[in-house]
Amino acid sequence: MALLLKIETIVVALEKIFVLATLVGLTGLQIAQVIFRYVLNNPLAWVDELSRYVFIWMIMIGAGMGMAKSAHFNIDFIKDAMPRAVRKFFVLIAQGTVIVFSGVVIFYGSRLLGSVSNQITPALSLPFSLPYAAVPTGAALILYHALMKMLLQLRKGPSDTAV
Repeated sequence: MALLLKIETIVVALEKIFVLATLVGLTGLQIAQVIFRYVLNNPLAWVDELSRYVFIWMIMIGAGMGMAKSAHFNIDFIKDAMPRAVRKFFVLIAQGTVIVFSGVVIFYGSRLLGSVSNQITPALSLPFSLPYAAVPTGAALILYHALMKMLLQLRKGPSDTAV
């Protein structure tokens, strides 16, 4: 169990680093675009496209991190009104639903990658599969964190653990 917790800590730390790095990178790209557009009167054509793709990746990796931190939307007052045993059952049902949904997103997101792999982005000339890969990657992280939460909750017994 200690090994799983250590792996979880490492994965969350890597997600934080990625989200922070992409946020700093996006800020730098937008500052450069403002300088090039309004100071030098020579806008960079590729910045908007790259910013869009980096933002998508940041959101999807951040969604996985949100799952790890139990930061996603949940209705606390309903969960808190339940007896502990019922609460554990419903939290496990909610986590199971997240696991199934994440699996569906991974499956269909991966299929989508195959259909866009021959297409090229207009400004950067990258394969469209690169930005689209953020969807199954983010879903895989959500799935991983949901499985970890479920495993930890089942090992701990009745708990107030959020989804």
